[in-house]
Amino acid sequence: MSIPTSTSCSKKPGAQTPNPESETVWESEVLIEDVKLLARFRSQYNLVQVLELSRGADHPLAGARVLLLDRPGNIQSVYDPYKILTNAYYDVLASLPPILPQGPLHTFFGKLTVHIGDALGPEAMVDGGFAGIIVDLFSKGAVLPSLQQTETWERMKQRLRPGGRIMVNCGGSCVESESKKDGGITMEETIATLARVFPGQLSKRVIRFNGDNCIALTGPIPDLRAWMRSLQKPLLRGVFDWETVE
Repeated sequence: MSIPTSTSCSKKPGAQTPNPESETVWESEVLIEDVKLLARFRSQYNLVQVLELSRGADHPLAGARVLLLDRPGNIQSVYDPYKILTNAYYDVLASLPPILPQGPLHTFFGKLTVHIGDALGPEAMVDGGFAGIIVDLFSKGAVLPSLQQTETWERMKQRLRPGGRIMVNCGGSCVESESKKDGGITMEETIATLARVFPGQLSKRVIRFNGDNCIALTGPIPDLRAWMRSLQKPLLRGVFDWETVE
């Protein structure tokens, strides 16, 4: 059995053992005896699976519980009671707040409000604009096609307050789509579209310690040393891997 790779893109050696109950095609391999299936059911919208990896497994997510959706089995969330970090792009997303201007949530310190709806629709807006937006939108295992359209990013750009930034999970060749479209091509198309909307104001970082997942960041490239000083120690890894997109 193998673990999917939207969040964890490494390809580890191992014995691939098919799971007759699984409807997914998984890339990154792990021995079947190191995986426990905790839940598997089909909801109105998704095939849902929850797996737990043995702490002794030869995999970056050893000891974690992972939520998988649909046929590609790409990871939707990771929970590990023994680790602070996920060894995936989630860790990079957590580093965004220190380089943002003050936003509306500063007024409600400690309060999180969740809205359910179309994240790209006109109603996804706050007074004065967002200080920061994190985009992590996939469907059927692939980055949304609308994220390869300049109109989508133009609208999102207008929702930022002065100095606001957008951080985007652009995927990579390790991300498997139901359509079998190469994830690396989709990533490049997404980066190219962002560069047209944010010319000279786009940086990217490849998560080198765990595959080729690419994260993009709008706005001028931050002062990396100042950024490091503002982060907790567990999030320092890879800060100097950010580079400007020409």
